[in-house]
Amino acid sequence: VSPIVGGKALKGPAAEMLSSLGHEPSALGVARLYAGLVQGMVIDNADAALQPNIVALGMRVLVTQTVMGGAKDRVRLAQEVLRFAFE
Repeated sequence: VSPIVGGKALKGPAAEMLSSLGHEPSALGVARLYAGLVQGMVIDNADAALQPNIVALGMRVLVTQTVMGGAKDRVRLAQEVLRFAFE
């Protein structure tokens, strides 16, 4: 699950760390780092336009709401990610 949504980290210094290492602070930047290591990437609806670029890296992509506002959102996201992982 990308820690970057709309070019910003939801929590912590992920965006700044990516930038300081010369990487684009975006879900695509994260995907580029993991290309060849993972088979799939989960990105937020806000980054849906990046899906074709991530697919071009050889990854499957799940686009969904990754920002969680409470327990229901956490359960929903966990279920979606597990379904995606086992497809």
